[in-house]
Amino acid sequence: ALRDSIEPHAHVVGWNGESTDPDTGHRRYGFDVEWHVHR
Repeated sequence: ALRDSIEPHAHVVGWNGESTDPDTGHRRYGFDVEWHVHR
């Protein structure tokens, strides 16, 4: 879902892994994007 909402404005160029915070159980997702800039 994140990729689909970002890609109209930028390209997802790398996925950096997933993890879960042991204290809260919250999920973390890492990724890199390249934004489209019109000049």
